[in-house]
Formats: sequence, structure tokens, C-alpha cells
Amino acid sequence: MTAPGGCAPDLSRLIQQAAQRDEGSFEQLYEILSPIVFGLCLRILGNTSAAEDTVVEVFSEIRRQPPRFDSASGPPLLWITTLTRTRALERRRAAGNVVPMTPPLGSLAPTPGIPNAGACEAESSRARAALEGLPTDLRRVLEMAYFEGLTLDEIAQRSTLSPETIRLRIRVGIGQFREALGPVVREDRPHGRA
Repeated sequence: MTAPGGCAPDLSRLIQQAAQRDEGSFEQLYEILSPIVFGLCLRILGNTSAAEDTVVEVFSEIRRQPPRFDSASGPPLLWITTLTRTRALERRRAAGNVVPMTPPLGSLAPTPGIPNAGACEAESSRARAALEGLPTDLRRVLEMAYFEGLTLDEIAQRSTLSPETIRLRIRVGIGQFREALGPVVREDRPHGRA
């Protein structure tokens, strides 16, 4: 992930500065992360308007709730994507728990017209390729659990699988996904340490 100008951003610092009402830091954080946040919201909600509203909600919370971010717990991008997923699932459930069909993986491509949409294109492409490379049975269970927010019992109701089988497929699928992504260097640690 790169910031405008090509250098890797310090997302932890940007989050903290944005929380202190530093408009420049908040704008940079938004420019870097809004394509990721919007893409995830769109994938979960299946509706552009609802996704845009959720992006606003997520960035408002990032600004208001920086104490919830703890760099010792993991990288800032993980915190932000977890927050995004949670808010998108809450919005979908509030709208009557209507579960849209999971859009095809190609719909996760960068969105034209969003500032700096290409900044994370390489990382997004790697993640899409890793997900697409999973066996269909593993990928589908991960999509239902992560993107649709379904519980083990809800996935079991949609399929002929037992919750135990679903749990195993999720575990194996996550392991294969991580393996396909290869080593990841945390952005808040020196290079070479995972």
C-alpha cells in the first residue's frame, strides 16, 4: 500500500493525527483507504448508496474513536477492515437482514472515479487471486462467513453441510488463503519481521 507520492504510509500515525483533528492527515487517510472501505462495503451490502453511507460512518468512527485502535493488537488496516465489515453487516441486518447474492470476485476491482483508487491495486489483486485460487467449496464457505456475515448455522441451512464441516472448511480455507498470499510484512514493524 502506498500513499500519494509513492511512499508507504504510517497508518497508525495518520489515525492518531486524524483523531486530533488534523485535516491533512484525515484527508490522506481517506484518500488511501476509501477505495478499500468502499469496495468491502459494496461487496457486503450490494448497494452503492448504502455502501457510500457506510463509508461515511466508518471514517467518522475512525476520527471519533482512535482509542479503540491499538497497534499492539495488529496492523491498522486490519482494524479498519474489521470496523468496516462490522458496520456494513450491522447496516444490512438493520435493513431486514436481506442477504444479497455475493457479487462475483471481479466486482472487487478498483472503482473508477475514487481518488487514489489504484494505490492498493497490487494488494487487492493479490488477495483476489488468492481467493479465486481456493477450491470452490472452501471459497464459498469463506464468502458466506466473511462477506455475507452468516453464522455456522446459517451456512448449514443454506448448504447440506454440518456446522463442524463448515468450521473445518473455514479453518482450511483461511490457511490456504494465507499461504497463497505469502509472507506479509506488518506495516507497523521493521521490514523482515512478521
